[in-house]
Amino acid sequence: FFFQAEDGIRDAQESRGLGDVYKRQIFTYENQRWWIVGGWSTKMFPGERGRWSDSEGFVRREPDTITLPEGEGWAWDSNWSIEISRNTDADGWEYASNDFVSGFYPINKTGFLIRRRKWYRTCHKKLKTD
Repeated sequence: FFFQAEDGIRDAQESRGLGDVYKRQIFTYENQRWWIVGGWSTKMFPGERGRWSDSEGFVRREPDTITLPEGEGWAWDSNWSIEISRNTDADGWEYASNDFVSGFYPINKTGFLIRRRKWYRTCHKKLKTD
C-alpha cells in the first residue's frame, strides 16, 4: 500500500496481500496556554492560533469538522489518537516559550507558556487495478 501524510510525504510499502491501498494520515494540533491563574487552558491570546489548528497555526482544524479526502472510495481506518514520540511528553505534549515559532521541546520548563499535541487519524482508498 501507499502511505501519505497530510503534508504530501508519501512512503511506498508492500501491500501484504491486502491489494493496492492508498493510505493517508490526517492530523490536527491541540493548543494550550499557561495562565498564572488556572494553569493550562485552551484560552489563547487574541490573534494566536485557536484551540485546534494545523501545524503552522494558520488554519483552524477542529477534529469534528475534518472530513475524508475528496473523491470516491475513502473510509476511516481509525478514531482520533494522540501521537506520542520521543519529541513529546507521556501525554503527547510539546512545550515552547511564549510563541509558537521558537521550537518545541518534550519537557515543560520554567518560562514555557504554550504547548501543543498532535492528533491523527488514518483513512484509506482502494486503488483501481486493471
